Amino acid sequence: MLRDVAAKAAELAAVAAENAGPVAHKAANVTESVGDKLAARSKDLAADLRRAAETARAAQATDKPADETAAAEQPKSDGDAKA
Repeated sequence: MLRDVAAKAAELAAVAAENAGPVAHKAANVTESVGDKLAARSKDLAADLRRAAETARAAQATDKPADETAAAEQPKSDGDAKA
């Protein structure tokens, strides 16, 4: 009787393993596909962020000299003229 139960348990384990194999492969394929899509989106996002940062730096660099030039061209106040 004990051997019959052990044999049946072994058969059920074998069937479960056979059925789990294809499911595991399918899950792995889906995971690979999703991972590839996520990697592509991440690369695009990183490129966009770098572009935006570079644009901001370039705009800041062009604005800074203009502000300094404008400040130099402004006439001195009366307080500075008396000194």
